[in-house]
Amino acid sequence: MKLDYAHANINFGLATLMAIKGEFEKAIEYTENALEIYPEKPDYHNQKGFFLLRSGKNMEAISNFSIALKNNPHHYKSLINIGMAFNAIGYHRKAFWYLNKAHHIDKTDILPILCLIQISSQLGDNNNSDEWARKLFALIDHSEISSVIKELSNSYLTVPVSFEQITPVILRQFSLEKQVLTNAERDLTSD
Repeated sequence: MKLDYAHANINFGLATLMAIKGEFEKAIEYTENALEIYPEKPDYHNQKGFFLLRSGKNMEAISNFSIALKNNPHHYKSLINIGMAFNAIGYHRKAFWYLNKAHHIDKTDILPILCLIQISSQLGDNNNSDEWARKLFALIDHSEISSVIKELSNSYLTVPVSFEQITPVILRQFSLEKQVLTNAERDLTSD
């Protein structure tokens, strides 16, 4: 049993290394080796799904994320990844549902919030995208937003978030907050 566990973890680690090198087909093979040993392990299904997602195989990715979520309905990374996969194929409402569920598990992670801003914009729901932007501003300083988004978008671990879709929402929210602060300062000085 210990040997199986070690063998599975070695394959899981090798898969990660292959993904860092951009060799997703090899990464998938190593993850499948780990799944042969532990076919019910959500982390392994999530990882395989992620590599499939990065390879453009969205439906296969969704299938793996679904298996991970069947084995653990609150598997955080699978919730995020299946949301991104559904968004990639145009199922925005389904994507929103999964990402919102992930947000409720960890309200301090900005990745689901950024994705929810983007999806709300894709759905034409400015009120909802503004609300998600307010949640983003509650977590990080305004001056850090562009560097955080850029860092997430360049990470091999995430599917890029569209700057074109979220930037107007963030700027609109920033302008609203700036106006509120200006009005508050004016009210304070006029007393």
